[in-house]
This record gives sequence, C-alpha cells and structure tokens, in this order.
Amino acid sequence: MPVKSSTSNKVYRYVQKENVNIETNVVFDDYSNDRIEIKGNTITLKANDLKKYAWDGCTPKWEISDFIFGVPDGRLDWKTEEAITYYASMIHDVLCQFGKCDGFPVSRKEADMIFKQILQRAKFRPYWVYYSFIRLFVILTRTGKKYYTKTTRKNIKITKYSWIK
Repeated sequence: MPVKSSTSNKVYRYVQKENVNIETNVVFDDYSNDRIEIKGNTITLKANDLKKYAWDGCTPKWEISDFIFGVPDGRLDWKTEEAITYYASMIHDVLCQFGKCDGFPVSRKEADMIFKQILQRAKFRPYWVYYSFIRLFVILTRTGKKYYTKTTRKNIKITKYSWIK
C-alpha cells in the first residue's frame, strides 16, 4: 500500500514495514539513527508499522500527464513477490540518504557496489546497465564528492540477505 509524502500531491510507490538487513564480509564502524543501524558487518534498515520506510524504487522517474517515465523497476520476482529491483533500490536509497551524515561508515561507491550485488543476486539481467548509470550519475552530478573522502573497500561482498531464506 503506497504512503503519502510530506511533499504536496506526492505518494511513494513502495513502503517497507519491517526491518531488513544484509550481512557483509566487511566490518564497518558502528552507526545508528532512527532509520538505519550498522553494527559490525550487519546493515539494518529499521522499519515497522508505525515508522515505515517509503521510496519510489529506481530513479529518476517523472510523472507527466498521468504517465510515469523513467527507470523501470522490472518484473515481479516470484521469490519476494516484489519488483525485482525492490530490495536493491531500498537499501541503496537508505545508504545514500544517510551517506552524507558525519560518521556514516559506508561510502557512496560501497553503496553502489551493494546495489549491484543485490541486483545480481536477484538475477536481474541488466544489472550492469543500472550500476553503470548510477556510477555515471555520481560523476556527472558530483553528488558523491563527500563520499569519496571515506575509504572504499573494493572487496565488499554481501554474505546474507534477510529477505532470502
């Protein structure tokens, strides 16, 4: 069920109502706020019925005359019953959202690598197009400038996904 935004006439496409997490082969510095917790090698998006996490999936997207144009979220994944890019876009969104905060231990490049790995694990065939696009977006817009002051671990791998049993 979509949820309204604080922005006038805006409804988010996706809403997460329970915690999700990934475990990596890398131990990060601990970090926590009301939305994300990073403890050791585990990154947890905190969500529940009272504090939902809402986002629009893969971006950018534009609404023009009741049509939505932009990056497609792909087919439904039969395992998760969500769009195939659902978890990748959610985790990437929250990592980028807090990536500019002081003390946040995940660099933009690491967030992008995590995005790519989740898409690969979902068997999303054009993962490399989406990954290349977000890397190009960072270069063109310089949005990752603050992220690059952080150390990027090139060998980061996801070892466990909470939504895959």
